Amino acid sequence: SILGAGGAEHLHFEGILVFNAANGRLDYLFVVEPGTSGQEQGEVYVGEDGAIVRDVTLTNGAGQTNHFRQTFRANGPDAAVTSLMRQNADASWAPNFPGSDRLAMTRVHSSSAM
Repeated sequence: SILGAGGAEHLHFEGILVFNAANGRLDYLFVVEPGTSGQEQGEVYVGEDGAIVRDVTLTNGAGQTNHFRQTFRANGPDAAVTSLMRQNADASWAPNFPGSDRLAMTRVHSSSAM
């Protein structure tokens, strides 16, 4: 869920993750923004460098697809760095939006955070 303007909750993803015993990864299928016919299909796994990787094929309601990769790396006991990259037509990777190649995440310990 996403908290929108005024604190209203908006469902962003809904789906299933299943452990794939054949390759030790999590396979998933998510509906994106329910009602739009968009979906994400992919897998989550631990990369060779220890990063958690979310490998994504996004299909929009018109059937067009894009490939994304998101990584999560620990950056201390209460912090992580994530990147969200989009695959270009030439198979190179670029930030999905400016700055998305290095997004800092910090755990908030206060119960009043939301």
